[in-house]
Amino acid sequence: VATTGNDTTGDGSSGTPWHTIQHAADTICATIDFNGHDVIIHLVDSVTPYPGATVKSFTSSAGNLTGVASHTNFGYISCLIIEGNSSNPAASSISLAGGAYSNLLTFEGTLDCAYCIRNVTLNCAGAEGGGDIVAYHSNLVIGDYTGGTIYVNGGVHVGGSTGSDLFGFYWGSVGSITDNIVLADTQWFDFFILINRGSKVDVSAAN
Repeated sequence: VATTGNDTTGDGSSGTPWHTIQHAADTICATIDFNGHDVIIHLVDSVTPYPGATVKSFTSSAGNLTGVASHTNFGYISCLIIEGNSSNPAASSISLAGGAYSNLLTFEGTLDCAYCIRNVTLNCAGAEGGGDIVAYHSNLVIGDYTGGTIYVNGGVHVGGSTGSDLFGFYWGSVGSITDNIVLADTQWFDFFILINRGSKVDVSAAN
């Protein structure tokens, strides 16, 4: 995916990339059988931030645990990975596109599939009740178990009756935070990690 790409004429290759994470995720989840493998959405370095996205479930018909998924031992067989520049995570940033109560990235899948975000910068400056990374009844890995970094710029100032969380796990989600999380600016979050309604999160490898 590249900010100079095109969701209409692009095909998702390095030569003719798509434009948005949303289109890439929609197309991949709707058309590809992961078949036990991981699929990576690479974010090309860009001065212009990428808008956020809502990622749905995908199909994985068979196969053994591979790649990122194999490290977490939660029982799923494939992982959709959103990945920036491992040498320079600041070169690939994702910014809040919505207003109040919107999320930067939302993962709405099933516990048969998993998602991962790694080596990117999250620009979370936004409105009340939003600006977070949220999983609903999904498996979500923050990091890659290899010492990568997630940068977080700009907090979400809390006002009114609804607060915000940086990482939220809802409705039986299973999470793992394995990277270095660098808060690069003054942060205003009600919760760094919010675990809700039967969800569980492993943070033993996080910094």
